[in-house]
Amino acid sequence: MLYYPIIGLTALLALHFKWAKAKAQAARWEEEVILLDKEMCRVLQFCGWKVDWWRNQIGLCNSDTMDNFVLDGLRAFAEQQAAQEVCIAKDWVVKWRAMRIHAKLIIDRIPDNYCEVHNGESDIVEIYIKDEDEDDGNGDF
Repeated sequence: MLYYPIIGLTALLALHFKWAKAKAQAARWEEEVILLDKEMCRVLQFCGWKVDWWRNQIGLCNSDTMDNFVLDGLRAFAEQQAAQEVCIAKDWVVKWRAMRIHAKLIIDRIPDNYCEVHNGESDIVEIYIKDEDEDDGNGDF
């Protein structure tokens, strides 16, 4: 092991620990950005599916077995629901635009085959913390 005269070994190990912790937090943050972007995309796709579903409901109304007034009401309701889904999707696209642009910048800089590889020397650090109730034999508590 190298000797570090400026900072002690304990400080160096603490620095390594902090670095590893920060690296793990950054990786989790990047994963959250990816998942959030995918979820936003899925929500918008679902809105598109729902619009199509409501418009398909219009064609399912049978004019042979229904009164024209009821049929017109069902068609109007289905078209209103489809239009409402379109408005919701457009609203979300506008609200999410800035976030999705920033997410894309983060996602694009992550390599496809990203994998953390450690090629350096590894140290095992054992830490013993004495309980307050534990007697060390010196009579001190």
